[in-house]
Amino acid sequence: MMTDPAFPIKNEVQRLVDVQIDTLRKPSSITSSELDEYRSRSERISALYEQLDLIVRKRFNARSQTAARNQSRFEGDRPPLPAVSVERRPVS
Repeated sequence: MMTDPAFPIKNEVQRLVDVQIDTLRKPSSITSSELDEYRSRSERISALYEQLDLIVRKRFNARSQTAARNQSRFEGDRPPLPAVSVERRPVS
C-alpha cells in the first residue's frame, strides 16, 4: 500500500539486502572499501528495522487503544451477567 509509511522503508531494506547478497556472492575477495560499504549498509539496514519496529508499535498501540475504547463503550450497553452459583459435590 503506497500510503503505508513502512512501504518505502521495506523497499529500501530489500534493496540493501539484495546488494549485501550480491557482495557476498562475488567470486573474488572483498576489498577493504567494499567491506566498509558492506558494514555501512548493514548499519543502515539495522536503523531501518528500528524505524519499522517503531511504526508497528505505534500501530499496535493505536489499535489497542481503539479496541479498549470500543469495548468500554459497548460494555455500558449490555446488562450485567446474572450471578451463577455452582453446587459442589464431594468427590467419592
